[in-house]
Amino acid sequence: MKALERDDFGCQTPGCERSQADHQAEFETGLHVHHIRPLSSFSDNGENVNFERANRLENLMTVCIEHHHLWERASPLRLDTR
Repeated sequence: MKALERDDFGCQTPGCERSQADHQAEFETGLHVHHIRPLSSFSDNGENVNFERANRLENLMTVCIEHHHLWERASPLRLDTR
């Protein structure tokens, strides 16, 4: 919830204007929160994910479902969205 609040309930992909309300109307679900560094990078040998570190606010960004797929393919890269 903190990532959504920080990101003003809008997709942070450059050029995307989808708000939470737009996303709900179009996809019948809320915006997603994406892990910039994938969960697998916070595990020891593929097990025991350190969720506390993985879910730190600086590792999260709000995205729409359409762009979430793109970000997953680009991880752990991140464009400067600020």
